[in-house]
Amino acid sequence: MENKTIIDEFDDMKAKLALLKEKLDKQKIVNETYLRNAIKGNIGKLNRGAICKMFLGCMATIYCGYITWVFGFSHYFTAFTVIMLLFCVAATYVQHKSLMRASDLSLDLMKETFDLMKLRKKYKNWFKIAAPLIIIWVLLLAYEATFIFPDKTMYMSCLFGILVGAFIGGMIGLKIHFKTLRQIENLLEQIEELKSCM
Repeated sequence: MENKTIIDEFDDMKAKLALLKEKLDKQKIVNETYLRNAIKGNIGKLNRGAICKMFLGCMATIYCGYITWVFGFSHYFTAFTVIMLLFCVAATYVQHKSLMRASDLSLDLMKETFDLMKLRKKYKNWFKIAAPLIIIWVLLLAYEATFIFPDKTMYMSCLFGILVGAFIGGMIGLKIHFKTLRQIENLLEQIEELKSCM
């Protein structure tokens, strides 16, 4: 009789253990699905940000090319402005193109991690290219303005506007840059968390 009770308790514990294991497996699947969806959403957000930057870059190219032409800046300066902005748009596309292809999330974690690490490295190195370009452009703009505004008061007003605009633009650019780096870091952390769940 006592053996039968022990066997019944053992069977009962076995059934409870199987039920607990089933619940844990479902929980793991839910967590994994949730993480995959979160990663997919964040990659989409990163891609939408890149598309927005490229669109704004194209609009800035048209606007700046037109304005420098209307104000009578030299053709060389206008060409430099347009080429610089198109270069920035193209660089943004090249940096993000591998992630833009990752729209479905069968999510090859190794590939996604590698692409995100490459993107992070490119973003961190971008200042080595962008800062000199911006400095050269601002100096050329100030130099060109001396020919457009021969009156000293007008020139000083223009120079002040250039410096204020460069400062504000620089702050906005830095904010966007560091926000993108934070998004990349968060994605890498989520992928690591997903790898640990598997």
